[in-house]
Amino acid sequence: MEQAQVIELQQHVRAPSVGGRLRELVRAPTFAPFFPEYEQTAERTWCLRFRHCPLKEVASEYAQCCELEQRVVQVALGESATVEVQSRMTDGSPVCAFNVRSGG
Repeated sequence: MEQAQVIELQQHVRAPSVGGRLRELVRAPTFAPFFPEYEQTAERTWCLRFRHCPLKEVASEYAQCCELEQRVVQVALGESATVEVQSRMTDGSPVCAFNVRSGG
């Protein structure tokens, strides 16, 4: 599943900057069911949110689902980005959110 998502995203996420890759990621069909959005919160820092999780019930029992999504986002955004979990629906949050920072 992870490899399939990465391959799909590689077709859609190609911008040279982290901000550009975020813009492309939220428009990619792979994440459409998650209703993604992002906003810049500081210079070279963004918050990426998934407003829906089609895997929520499974992820409640298997945290690997959430870890997989974080890894896929990290790979899609590239080595110049740092992706950290801010909140998860499985922990009671209304959204899954990630802090994204660009190293350059």
